[in-house]
Amino acid sequence: MIGCRPLLDGEIDAIVAKLDSTRDKCLFILGIRTGYRISELLSIKASDVYQYNGVVDRLNIRRANTKGKVAGQSVALHVQAKELIAALIAEDGLVAEDFLFKSRRSSRPIDAVRAYRILRQAADACNLTGKIATHSMRKTFAKRIYKKLDRDLIKMRQAMRHKDINSTIAYLSFDQSEIDAAILTD
Repeated sequence: MIGCRPLLDGEIDAIVAKLDSTRDKCLFILGIRTGYRISELLSIKASDVYQYNGVVDRLNIRRANTKGKVAGQSVALHVQAKELIAALIAEDGLVAEDFLFKSRRSSRPIDAVRAYRILRQAADACNLTGKIATHSMRKTFAKRIYKKLDRDLIKMRQAMRHKDINSTIAYLSFDQSEIDAAILTD
């Protein structure tokens, strides 16, 4: 997490445009729209997101696949994520037991290193600066949700699924230009 930065809206669009496959676009959009950690995203199976001939409204991650393995987690799915999930399942012919982000070479999901390389390659193609890694997706989610929740830390902690509010605060990158302006204005 240390050093990774959140992405700006224009950077998100640019990265999506550089991603080659529906799988890679779906991984990226699901990451910035749910705030799940890369390990949680890679644990998703088709049956977790597609039930009764449609994409679910809420994505549930099993306790065994969460950090700390204490409780499962659930988040509402944005329409953009739902559309990409439906497209991915249709294109790849995924069945219930398949991992959503299945490797092209095996029945296993891609690994975190491969996910990093996919994102890094797209970021490099966009000439983006700063440290961008898979955790940038979670930081982007945090930044967007924090603003949408009117900077309410309690709600933000819940959205990030943190036990300790200090963990939530650590995710929030402060805009140095806002701090400078506050100091310099009378």
